[in-house]
Amino acid sequence: MGACRSSSGSECCFVLCVQSSFLSFAELFVFMMDGGRRRRAVATQPPLFDDVLSILDRAVEELQRGMTAAGAGRSTDREKTAISRFIVIIVHLIALASRVAGTDDSRHRLRAATYSVVRMNPRGTSRRTPLHMACSSETTDVGRYPVARFPDAGAIGALLDAGADIDAFDADRNTALHTAARCRPVKPDVIQLLLVRGAHPDITNSKRESAQQLLESGGNGVSLHSVVPPARHTSLQCLAARAITTHDIAYHGYVPRRLEAFILLH
Repeated sequence: MGACRSSSGSECCFVLCVQSSFLSFAELFVFMMDGGRRRRAVATQPPLFDDVLSILDRAVEELQRGMTAAGAGRSTDREKTAISRFIVIIVHLIALASRVAGTDDSRHRLRAATYSVVRMNPRGTSRRTPLHMACSSETTDVGRYPVARFPDAGAIGALLDAGADIDAFDADRNTALHTAARCRPVKPDVIQLLLVRGAHPDITNSKRESAQQLLESGGNGVSLHSVVPPARHTSLQCLAARAITTHDIAYHGYVPRRLEAFILLH
């Protein structure tokens, strides 16, 4: 799975060469987990955690190489798309690893591997973070054979344990909670997980939509009250910031700058 060079000399196209190999490993692992049930009964042994982690570690190394080769702001659209898909595959591998991490030691090693991803701060299409991808139903469709179903609580938990920024924005100022709130059918366990881990339900995106509004929108939306008691996840600071923005109260120069940034989130 060595890197290859394009005619232009860029090494970033390695992603196109190796991502299918990592996806094949992921598909093989889930086939082993399922015992071939999706096609025909096959006697298989579940993959060992060490096997999944070794592939995840190698994928992270290749992603680092590709991001370094691409350079800040110098990669082509084709290379950006390829890297974005590679990040999706890594999120699938994290989801699989979380399913077979049955001991404290394996969970610690998974956290270390996932931290290697988080510290790179890779961004996919529309500047989505790995956490955004773990919260999106679109991440499910990656290859011929379904690997994991997203949103995936295991992948989300692993990324948050490794220090992923739960309120990071994509290009449209959506947080991971915005992304999860759009999924249909709604996955209450994922919404609960994000809120318990500190996500703000009232942060608004570029369209001034909060995650709570997205969760409750449409004929198949659900009320936040049916998932969690909202009061548990709404601070007085959030209520004050929301009142300021709702009533268009002037605050620039009257509050510390860090509070200005907090108010802007609402």
